[in-house]
Amino acid sequence: PTPWGMGAVVVKKLFAYASKADEIGGVGLEELASGGSKMKQRPEDIKAPKLIYLVPSDEIHYRFPSEEHDVRHDFAQIEAGTALYDVVGVGEDPSCYVKKSGQPTDPVAYEDLQAAGCKHSLLGRIVTTSPFLASAWGDRRLFFQHERLKTKGGAWARRACASSGHLPGSSEYRMPSDLVTTCTQECPAGTEPAPEVRCPFAELEEP
Repeated sequence: PTPWGMGAVVVKKLFAYASKADEIGGVGLEELASGGSKMKQRPEDIKAPKLIYLVPSDEIHYRFPSEEHDVRHDFAQIEAGTALYDVVGVGEDPSCYVKKSGQPTDPVAYEDLQAAGCKHSLLGRIVTTSPFLASAWGDRRLFFQHERLKTKGGAWARRACASSGHLPGSSEYRMPSDLVTTCTQECPAGTEPAPEVRCPFAELEEP
């Protein structure tokens, strides 16, 4: 859900110079709901919720203290098979958005969905399959390329760019399946546009 408060106002103002207003504070869900990046699905082939809520499960909601402490000690106590979150989805329903206060695009808080008459469904649960493991300090090449919300096929559309040789391991945009290629809005230094190469989820970029 859209964050509230003075901090949220400042962040929205700052990001307004680099992003569409409708995209600040949100990412798309079509790619998550698809059969994968190689399925060649068009938007009409995919049914995705408009919003998802990650709701802490009762199994861990009240298990740990709220006072300031090292959260890594909490992670160490979570066993394999523990339900962390319920994933709740809602569709294109006007009752799921705030009308009387805030911006019309702000979603209703999860605890108010029932009172607002917003239809919602439990899609699944996020469950641990192993104990939590501590990774090395300063992970390398960790990059999440989020789906854009409303600029597919527009100014922010991704395009393939290629290098004459393998990009270095420190290249955060390098594709894991093709070490000479990136899929970004603009071609990074040392690469050139490669129109013959298709980026993942390219079909979703097409009008």
